[in-house]
Amino acid sequence: MSENINKTLQEIKEMEELLETMRLGPETLERKIRETSNGLKKRIVSGETTGDEIIDFVLVRYGALNKEVVDFYRELDAKFRASVGQFVLLAHTYKKQFCWRDPGPARSEDYAAVTDYYLGIIKEGGLILKTDDSSCWEIPTEKHIKIKEESVKPGNIPNPQFCYDLCLSLRAKKTYLEPELDFNIELLVGDENVLNYKLHYQRCADSPRFKRYAALLGRALP
Repeated sequence: MSENINKTLQEIKEMEELLETMRLGPETLERKIRETSNGLKKRIVSGETTGDEIIDFVLVRYGALNKEVVDFYRELDAKFRASVGQFVLLAHTYKKQFCWRDPGPARSEDYAAVTDYYLGIIKEGGLILKTDDSSCWEIPTEKHIKIKEESVKPGNIPNPQFCYDLCLSLRAKKTYLEPELDFNIELLVGDENVLNYKLHYQRCADSPRFKRYAALLGRALP
């Protein structure tokens, strides 16, 4: 069979598929897409793979492929892979209730923004993206410090709470706590970014406290 005939047959097949789509109507088609996407998600959660861990994660986490989201995670993963042995700092800001009213519901002024800082040294392997039901992410470190507690903990820097959407927070480039999110995440990857970051109003590179944290992680700074 000639190439031209094959091409014509493919065109006919595509037109038939388009005709079937038009017959289904938008609501039926949307339902079929949701059902197919959910089935694909379950297959990946059970262990099947597309062969691309980032696409697997995006399908499980978001339910569908989105080029901007895939590109976001790919670029972030590349940053981690290019920064092995360097610092990573995660700043997690959230609302915490400091005042309780009895009787009566809490008010906005009863809450204040609190920031937890996690510091680590990046290990090989890239950003850790889980494709189980949690669809969580972790930052690849052999050990890390939660600065508020000043204690070294083994393993990766975990997702701080509730498996926050890393893409949503970082792509929005939020610098203050946003009421519609109730949280904010800053992620600094690599020595240059971390050492120039102001922690407690002082550059990390100039902070005796930060140098103490670095030493606890096995990085001596001058």
